[in-house]
Amino acid sequence: MSLNRFKRPSWSKTFIEQPAEERYNEDESKRPAPYYSLLLCFLSLIGLALQLCLLQTTVEKLWIVLPSVVWVLTLMYLLLLRPRRCSFVALGCFFSLFVSQAIFLVRRWHNELNLELRYVTGTLITSLIGVILLVNMPLREPGWSRFGISKPFSEPTNKLRSPEDNLTFWQWSTVSWVSPLLSIGRRRQLNEDDIWLLPYEFQHTHLHNAFRKLKGSVLHRILRANWIDLVILTCLELLELVTNYSEPVLLQQLLKAMAYIDTNKRPALVYGLLILLARVVNAQSEVFSLWYERRSYERCRGELMTMLYEKTLHRKIVATPPDNTKDNFDENAELARANTAPSSDENTPLLHTKNEVAEPWYVRAKRQVVALWKNFRIAFKGVDEAKQEPAAMGKIMNLMRYDSYEVAQRFWEFQKLIEVPLGLIISLVLIWRLLGWPALVGVGVVAVAQILNYLLALVDVRFEKVRRVATDKRLQQTSQYIEAIRHLRWYGWQDFWLKNVFEARQKELNIKVVTYIWDEFLILNNLFASGLITVAAFWAYTSLAGRQLSVDIAFPALFVGTEQHGGNS
Repeated sequence: MSLNRFKRPSWSKTFIEQPAEERYNEDESKRPAPYYSLLLCFLSLIGLALQLCLLQTTVEKLWIVLPSVVWVLTLMYLLLLRPRRCSFVALGCFFSLFVSQAIFLVRRWHNELNLELRYVTGTLITSLIGVILLVNMPLREPGWSRFGISKPFSEPTNKLRSPEDNLTFWQWSTVSWVSPLLSIGRRRQLNEDDIWLLPYEFQHTHLHNAFRKLKGSVLHRILRANWIDLVILTCLELLELVTNYSEPVLLQQLLKAMAYIDTNKRPALVYGLLILLARVVNAQSEVFSLWYERRSYERCRGELMTMLYEKTLHRKIVATPPDNTKDNFDENAELARANTAPSSDENTPLLHTKNEVAEPWYVRAKRQVVALWKNFRIAFKGVDEAKQEPAAMGKIMNLMRYDSYEVAQRFWEFQKLIEVPLGLIISLVLIWRLLGWPALVGVGVVAVAQILNYLLALVDVRFEKVRRVATDKRLQQTSQYIEAIRHLRWYGWQDFWLKNVFEARQKELNIKVVTYIWDEFLILNNLFASGLITVAAFWAYTSLAGRQLSVDIAFPALFVGTEQHGGNS
């Protein structure tokens, strides 16, 4: 009996799953036989037999017993489950066997090819063939229907879904399925007809139907819908940190081995190959991270957009909340003055109704400085968050056009939350191991930078809150002006309303200038601190400690500083 009939736990299932009536073919007899599983079982038997033969010829029993256990477990797994698609468990077993046999072969390699090395070579080739077979197996169940899915490497069309729904692991990991799209882009401009439809789990209809079934707050629902992607991104980022910060250690060993390269070349070659392997693994991990970041971004954006549209369609139409009596009196008086003014005809431009005398430059500069100072004071007073008012149309437009994209962007940049703090800790530990106690000077630089970051972030958050409120008001007034433009021209009120729109826009721009300045201060502080860690540590190492800075210490330390600088940028 196959274990495929057992139900998977609910927590391990993907957020979007194609219904069973759409997945399976109507004719069960058309389901392909598990030829790949039979071939993998045969390879496992060969590998186990070679491993047992190797057990009789080698002295290092531990290097042979553990792979033999893995061969037995792999064979049992394949016999019980009989996978028809790429199994990551089996792929991990075959790949680990390949790596272990490669290490054993490198350690025991001599000029003569004895019986022991022949058995090791046989198991190495067997495990490599298993890896090649598994990466060329489809990620989608072969018995499922492929209706509406474009075939890989076929002509792109907007009538079929993306080939991402029907790829092998090799095609997905190498992103080779986009080659038809790239070939069209080299010949001519891409049109809408040349782009595939989104994959099934990216389509907003299915996202909205699944998202609305979740309970809890919006943040809880978003995290619950994307938690699998976040866990995968966390694991990939940890792998990238290991590969990134293992290079300085390997580089130090390589530089030390270069001093004896005339007598022994093997250590230098081994460390060079390990650095190359670390960079290859890091590059492939970044490709995987890009795909999962894109999926979490598209999911979050689609869920928020459809949720906002649904709430907007079911809400009551609420106009801008009225101000106090004095403001209403002043506004009515100004409207009356605007109404008595000569009205413009239909041929008069809306954005410029009369010739205004240009003001001197110093008057305009003084007005801008005064406006910036007023907005600066308003930002430090903060926003009244306790005042609960119905969401106006400008706020809804701001949520759809800006805030939903900003929230989704945080999922795209989720790995930064892990990379920056862990990268900082790892870099400080490595610099400490390379330089010793002079690295404390670099730690002091980091501490001062983090205190400045905290103070700058407090000010930046205050200005960002004020900027969002100003954007809501500007969008509200602009949308009302556009909707009521015909009636405003009948009564000659368009100049007064347009003036309010320009004032709201100018206030928003002034606050944006201030927020951009504080954002640049934050970026400059991070870059300056990350670049100064190694410089301060080198100064303490040479001046305070009085030590000589050698090549095998300087270059790895600079490499660590470069990695930290890239993580903060």
